[in-house]
Amino acid sequence: MEDCERLAEIVRLLDMLPVSLLPHERGECEIGLSPREAEILRWIARGKSNSVIAEILGISRHTVDTHIRRIYRKLGAGDRTTAALRGMESGLLGEASSEPERED
Repeated sequence: MEDCERLAEIVRLLDMLPVSLLPHERGECEIGLSPREAEILRWIARGKSNSVIAEILGISRHTVDTHIRRIYRKLGAGDRTTAALRGMESGLLGEASSEPERED
C-alpha cells in the first residue's frame, strides 16, 4: 500500500473514533507528546498543511514547525506520513477519530 493510500485509510479510520477516547486526552500518552503535539499530529494525519494547522489553532506557522520537529523526534519519524502511522500504531490517534477540537 502506498503512503497516500495508507494516509487515506488512517483519515477514514480517524473519522470513526470519538475524540474523547484519544489517549492523550486521558493523560495516557506514553510516547511523551504534549497535548498540543498530539493535537497537531491528529491534524497532520488529516492531511492539513502547517499553515492550515497554524490558522486552525491560532498560532504561528513557526510554532507549528517547532511542534512538528518535536513530534518527529519523539516518534522517530522523518516525514508526515510516518509520523501519522507511528501515532496510530502507538494509540495516539486511536484506530479512528472525529475531527480534533479547535482551540479558540
